[in-house]
Amino acid sequence: MKRLGLFLSAALLLSGFFAPVTHAAVDDFTITDFQADYYLARDNDNRSRLKTVERITAEFPAANQNHGIERAIPKSYDNHPTHLEVQTVTDGSGTPLNFTTYESNGNEVVRIGDANTYVHGTQRYMLTYEQRDVTLRPNNRDINEFYWDTNGTDWRVPFDHVTARVHMSAKLASELTGEASCYVGARGSNERCDITKATEGDVTTFTIPASRDLAAGENVTFAIGFQDGTFAAYQPTLWERVTAFWGVVNIIGWIAALAAFLLLLIQYVRRTARSRELGTIIPEYIPPKDASLTVASRMMRIARSVMTAQLLDLAVRHYIKIYEVKEKTIFSPAQYEIEIIKDLSDLRWEEQEILKDMFDDEVIVGARLNLKKLRNSYSFAQLTINNDKDLTKLMNTEYGLQEMRPENKQWFRRAALIILVSGILLFSLPLMIVAFVAFICSFIVYSWTDKGLALRRYLEGLKLYIGVAEQERIKMLQSPEGAEKVASVVDIADRTEPAQLVKLYERVLPYAVLFGQEKEWNKQLGSYYETNGSSPDWYTSSSGAYNAAIFTTAMNSFSTSTSTYTSSSSSSSSGSGGGGSSGGGGGGGGGGGW
Repeated sequence: MKRLGLFLSAALLLSGFFAPVTHAAVDDFTITDFQADYYLARDNDNRSRLKTVERITAEFPAANQNHGIERAIPKSYDNHPTHLEVQTVTDGSGTPLNFTTYESNGNEVVRIGDANTYVHGTQRYMLTYEQRDVTLRPNNRDINEFYWDTNGTDWRVPFDHVTARVHMSAKLASELTGEASCYVGARGSNERCDITKATEGDVTTFTIPASRDLAAGENVTFAIGFQDGTFAAYQPTLWERVTAFWGVVNIIGWIAALAAFLLLLIQYVRRTARSRELGTIIPEYIPPKDASLTVASRMMRIARSVMTAQLLDLAVRHYIKIYEVKEKTIFSPAQYEIEIIKDLSDLRWEEQEILKDMFDDEVIVGARLNLKKLRNSYSFAQLTINNDKDLTKLMNTEYGLQEMRPENKQWFRRAALIILVSGILLFSLPLMIVAFVAFICSFIVYSWTDKGLALRRYLEGLKLYIGVAEQERIKMLQSPEGAEKVASVVDIADRTEPAQLVKLYERVLPYAVLFGQEKEWNKQLGSYYETNGSSPDWYTSSSGAYNAAIFTTAMNSFSTSTSTYTSSSSSSSSGSGGGGSSGGGGGGGGGGGW
């Protein structure tokens, strides 16, 4: 037990020793002194210019915790860029320091230090950077202001001393209004601090010391008022105007492209599906005579479970037999084999092709295949893709289900031309892409023929019948219309007896799978098997046992397994008159350790 205690203690010590340094750890130091000198001036166009010199003294712990500091400097003010330019980073005595910069949340982050070196004890950093257009005209007063944050409200470490000094020429000082205010604390604080003014020679200096120590997130803000018109308002450069204009045009282009794409989509569906012409849907009780299940899936635009449904369709029609060779377990799905038990020559082309692709063209009676072999089979996947293309051709020609209407082709080509011209005028790549899509659509916008529309209407009726409650289905079958429609499958006189219902439910089962309604259908079919004392002759379970629950579970498992195998901002208000707050000016920013 004693050894175990020692082992656990050692493990805890080692885990702490090797634990990665977090933000909280690298910010466990203090800024003992933060001095900022601001040299405010005007250029030839009377626009404000600012040179900032920050002297930062940090006290780091003796542990190997920090490589240096990060200083985040805002790049914009009053919703416009200040053209920040970091000039030098030294140790305060002229020795350059290693630094890199990166952008984060609208800030230029200056990372000072060496990733291969830790710093300890007292370290000094001096940053020099320039900006322009740093003054504003408040929206509630007719004056100009230099309203600025010193250290900023986003520092993650405390400060012992913070002092700001604003230097300006006597000529610029002659434009002062006499109003100047200072605020200290967290963002939004109205706590006041002292601000003093002194003139020596041709230079006027405002000194703004923090009235107390500052916690992490606390800042010193000052606001100095000037006569209205002292500084020219910010004017975007030609490049900024072009960039802003391009941004607006780009947004318009994206919106127009989205609208055009939605219009194309709506038109494509309307012109191909002819949904408005379907009319009233009446129930249908048996699969269509002149279409395979694969074609039905195309007509209904359903891609899920097509292969599963088609195999079940071939099974209940006694062309193949399904064998469960391995039961489903917690760790693996069930495994199935299929056997060809009848000559396939009278099947439709797409039905034969599915089996030919599975059996590598060895489609003779007695051939047997484990569906697991099809999993992740590239060759089988490629064959099904080719079949899909060939089926499209058949539907457009021999089957007579689709046709290319000249008016549809012309509509999409005209749309492509209009969208392309718009894209060129707006320099919009998204619009040009949509124009290309419209042009492609003009080659594939096949509409259902009248025959195709009739088949779609029939399939919608079959889906309606499958989806209703069992008692409602029985009522439908008992009607004269129901008797007439199921005459080819069951004995009309006994059409609601279990033996006849088994035949009907078996025949419709593949379509229940196609429409995603197989669970309830399997359950009902299994119940009829049990009532009738029979079992499906097209399916054999691995256990040999049979009841309704076993059948339901097996069919649901087959559907799942087969699918697996076969698919793959700053304030604009005045602060100099006393109505400002900490963090309400420009500049500032934040920082911490790294």
